[in-house]
Parts: sequence; structure tokens; C-alpha cells
Amino acid sequence: MGDLMAVVIEWEFLRLVEEQRQALRLTIEELAARVDLSPRQYQNYLSGKMQPLFGTAMRLAAAVDIDLNALQKLLVPDLNGYYLKPSKAEKEKLRLALRK
Repeated sequence: MGDLMAVVIEWEFLRLVEEQRQALRLTIEELAARVDLSPRQYQNYLSGKMQPLFGTAMRLAAAVDIDLNALQKLLVPDLNGYYLKPSKAEKEKLRLALRK
């Protein structure tokens, strides 16, 4: 169950980075340059071929003005102590919270 939650968090984080990148009208090349990545490496993150290291995730979040602390909202266990995939409503709340 923990691996699934990690994948959900990674996917949600990268989806939000990409959404924010587009809102800021940054090209993939511009974002990659801001965080010292190659455009191909960033595209590999988006496709799920690679996952960013923590430091890279922090730089990506800072580059597009996302609050990483808001990701903790995905880590709320249910009554049985399981970490489940968030609902669409919870994802929308998270998406709004991650924007400063």
C-alpha cells in the first residue's frame, strides 16, 4: 500500500508542476534550465520513466511556486490506518492548496 501512495504523490506532484509550468507559460526548456535539468530528463519524469530526487523535486516546486508542505495532505490515513488514493475532491483541494 505504501508504494502505491508514493506513486500517487509523485504523479500528483509532477502533474501540478506541469500544470503550473503551463500557467506560467514556461517552456519545458525554460523550466529545465531553471532547475539545472535537461529537457529530456524532465520529460522522463512526466512519463514516469524516472522519478526526481528530493532535491530536484524541491527545485521544481520552487521554480513554479508550489508549496511542498501541502503534499502532506495526501498522507492522511483512513480509520484503519491505510493510506488510500485521494478522491477527486481531495485532489482539487490539494491542487488549490499547493498554489501559493
